[in-house]
Amino acid sequence: MNEITVEFGGGGAGVFKRLLSSGFRKEVLDAAAQGMTVEARAHFARREAEPRDNSGFPRFGQAWPKSNFWKGTRGKSVAEKIGKPVVDPGAGTATVAIDSPALAHKANPNPPPIRPGGGRKYLAIPANPLTAAWDGRPRDFPVQGGEMKFGYAQTPEGRTMPALVAGDNYFRRVARGRNAGRAQLATGRRLATEGAGHVLFWLVAKAQIKHDPDALPPKERLGEAAQKAAGGVFKRLLGGRV
Repeated sequence: MNEITVEFGGGGAGVFKRLLSSGFRKEVLDAAAQGMTVEARAHFARREAEPRDNSGFPRFGQAWPKSNFWKGTRGKSVAEKIGKPVVDPGAGTATVAIDSPALAHKANPNPPPIRPGGGRKYLAIPANPLTAAWDGRPRDFPVQGGEMKFGYAQTPEGRTMPALVAGDNYFRRVARGRNAGRAQLATGRRLATEGAGHVLFWLVAKAQIKHDPDALPPKERLGEAAQKAAGGVFKRLLGGRV
């Protein structure tokens, strides 16, 4: 779990000493923690809005749907894993925890490779936009007749790799409207008309995620946001004499 802590020292500590009530001190820290939380959410929103690099494995130039890794609404994004702030009036600190193992992996300066668990031999990596949008397990991807086969296929770059291949059709084309011609996963009673033989998932023995130096919000910006939020409370409690 990632924990972001801002400590109020220097001039702030002097003002704290003037706040005789511990309740005032906690109120100030609560405001600071809220300021940190707002800045953290803004940071992850900015990260989500960044353009993505679709070149190379596994996209090979394809435009995939947004994964909403940084900010989303399904309970899985980093922003949604920001916990309730914890303040320590005695130490003069405010801490915001982010319970996201994926974020911790990206923030690790030397992230270990991700390997398959449960006795499995491979990790399944989506090979096209429809499998990238699939929210379930790779083995449950809806291929007509349930046919998904292990095999070997060439990537657009000419590399031969193990893969899960569609043994039957799995998508159809939208017939009319603004999305006419777009591939759409055939689920329920919809009949799939295309996709047999397509690579659905590339299989790899491990995946190496690069260190992301900007995964966490900069401490400087968090500190500024916390101090600004706390400053408003300081002024109110001390009658503007700060």
